[in-house]
Amino acid sequence: MVPDLHVAHPALSTFLGNLGGVAVSATDPVALIRRTIDPFRHLLMENFLPDEMRESPDGEAKRRLIFRSTDQSLSLIVSTLPPRHKTPVHNHGAVWGLVGIYQGSAREVSYVPVPERGEDSSVLRRTTRRRLRPGDVTGILPPDMDIHTTEVTSSMPAVALMLLASGPDAPQRYVYDARRHTRTPAEDHFDEAESY
Repeated sequence: MVPDLHVAHPALSTFLGNLGGVAVSATDPVALIRRTIDPFRHLLMENFLPDEMRESPDGEAKRRLIFRSTDQSLSLIVSTLPPRHKTPVHNHGAVWGLVGIYQGSAREVSYVPVPERGEDSSVLRRTTRRRLRPGDVTGILPPDMDIHTTEVTSSMPAVALMLLASGPDAPQRYVYDARRHTRTPAEDHFDEAESY
């Protein structure tokens, strides 16, 4: 079995070559994020995405797979969101990952479960609010760096690259209602294209 690669560009090939030693099942995902973040940030500054992946002419969110490893544990996805689009509060159910802004700008609000209620709690506490511009990167690392909402603030579509690592037993993804303190499976709320 060979990796799936849907965009051919030297910058992308170099980045994927640098990922060669990344082991998704490693016991230290924080170290993997630290090792991957600089090459990922450099990739965000390269002009390698075709125009059709940076546009949203119909005003719809789009999500496209541009790379998947042979064992399907590592994926690179392009998420294109139209102006003013806002995602629900959600997690990614990934073992670890990185999300970076390639085009446009967004506002991200992050949350963590309230510790007294346990890791699986639907009661959330807001932790950070960030403005994201091209080259900015957010880590995904459950449970403290995984739950967030994103709102596009630019007049052009916001394009994010998502490097997601998950094995065959990836946790369920959820959408949270921070006011009602509920969480439900993400599939019940929005298409995969709408989130990043």
